[in-house]
Amino acid sequence: MTSSHRAGPGDDARWWATLSRDALEDEIRSNRRAERRLLVLTVLVSLAVTAVALLLHGGVS
Repeated sequence: MTSSHRAGPGDDARWWATLSRDALEDEIRSNRRAERRLLVLTVLVSLAVTAVALLLHGGVS
């Protein structure tokens, strides 16, 4: 934590900033799904761009 967000007396910043084990596992699963979707989307866009480039160029010689 930065000094301006450091926990002081009566401050519950550490409590709300800490994930329980179940919440942490959910966050990891959620991030994994998001990363997988991003990877699939990137592959699909790259395939589409490649196909358009090949069509416009006239194919591979």
